[in-house]
Amino acid sequence: MRNRRLAFAIPSGFAAMFLTVSLSEFVSFRFFPLGAEMERAFAMRQANDPGATDAIAAALPTVPLGAFIALIAGWSLGTLASVLVTATIAPFYRMQLAIGMMCVNLAAIGANLWLIPHPAWMPLPALLVPLAIGLAIAFKARAMDARHANRLA
Repeated sequence: MRNRRLAFAIPSGFAAMFLTVSLSEFVSFRFFPLGAEMERAFAMRQANDPGATDAIAAALPTVPLGAFIALIAGWSLGTLASVLVTATIAPFYRMQLAIGMMCVNLAAIGANLWLIPHPAWMPLPALLVPLAIGLAIAFKARAMDARHANRLA
């Protein structure tokens, strides 16, 4: 039973992360349109144009600040959703699963920051906020595991 729950928990955490981040980016683009210059730069990236990275970097000043804040919020909510779903479905090794899923989220965020140009201020909050969320849930999960173990003893 434990293996089945674990086998279901991890993909469910990935799905929760993907859906949450996708939905938050969809909503963000509705409230904070990127503008024609950034749209052209992303079209260049889709066409594998070698100048796409420079075009994205050049278009960064035209993107509203709210779009970047919403992006960080979406990544943070994705971390929250994935860690909570994983730790809830598999009620054993909660802390380890929460930390593992948080690390996967941080790796995905880091890859995004590395591969697509972002403002210079963005990496620090983009990594620290999800890290804080993931660790808070992991330590809460550890406390829940300790209470559960004390009840069994």
